[in-house]
Amino acid sequence: MKNTSRFFVFLFLSMLLNACVEEVNLPLRDPEPQLVVEGLLSNDPVPYEVKLSYTGVFASGRFLPSRLAVNGALVSISDDKGVRTVLEQDFLEPGTYRTADPNFVGVVGRTYSVTIVTPDEKKYVSRPERLNAVPPINRLYAEFAERTRTRPDGYEIYIDTQDPAESQNYYRWTAYGFSNRPCGNPYAWVPFFSRGINIFDDRNINGKEVKRRNVLFSAMYGSGFHFIEVAQYAMSREAYQFWQLYNEQLNRTGSILDPLPAPIKGNVVNADNPDDIALGYFQVSGIARRKLKITPDTKFSQAYVTDRSAPFVTGVSGLCNNSQESAPRGWE
Repeated sequence: MKNTSRFFVFLFLSMLLNACVEEVNLPLRDPEPQLVVEGLLSNDPVPYEVKLSYTGVFASGRFLPSRLAVNGALVSISDDKGVRTVLEQDFLEPGTYRTADPNFVGVVGRTYSVTIVTPDEKKYVSRPERLNAVPPINRLYAEFAERTRTRPDGYEIYIDTQDPAESQNYYRWTAYGFSNRPCGNPYAWVPFFSRGINIFDDRNINGKEVKRRNVLFSAMYGSGFHFIEVAQYAMSREAYQFWQLYNEQLNRTGSILDPLPAPIKGNVVNADNPDDIALGYFQVSGIARRKLKITPDTKFSQAYVTDRSAPFVTGVSGLCNNSQESAPRGWE
């Protein structure tokens, strides 16, 4: 009798649950494609580059699909003195435009903006930004770091720079390098790059030295040299805020402690419709660069490094596609 009662209770609850389930058909969003702008003008030698695309779905880590690239646009950069240069499209790289005039070089103190006319005749203009002076990188150095569960032995790369006291400053750092890695026999030189958005503002240290700012990790997959180059950018406050929001949303984990999502507005706007704001940013920054050549300690023999790096080599073997046999130049 007890079993029979349990059966009827179970049957009743099952019917109740089934009755409460109602199918909901949510409308699928099919948003209008938005223009995406990625560009940088600096006091570095030309050419300067602007990349144009439309929003859409594509596999992470792959090249931009040609169907999303904006080809046939008219792109130009101008300054506050009325000097203007037209960018030429690189047809080998869809959606990529570069300056061709060797005399058009960014000047500290000048203000610059980009103008884009898309193939459907929409005109976008970036808000003018000043090219700010950037302090030099006073020191670029490496410190050996032992392996962890997720990475091999290697070098942490740091910089020191002196922040100017007379103004508020906003920084960003990028870095890249070459190291000798096993790509068959013999080893080859493989390029690698810094990850994430490395930004900083000086409101808490204005006029003081920025010390031991970590800018890169250089893994040891061989016992040869490591060649490192670091770029230090002096950005506008608006560019800093853009990268800050971008970085926050990039690092969201879904936790209740995450910052509330905010729209990441760029600085390129439709000239005829102020509500039509392109994604991305056209950045104007002063740049200081410095190079470092790391000579490994003699205690790290070829056998020692290869043995300790063995568990990690497989995971980076795809990088060998971009390797080169000869050592990179410019670090002599």
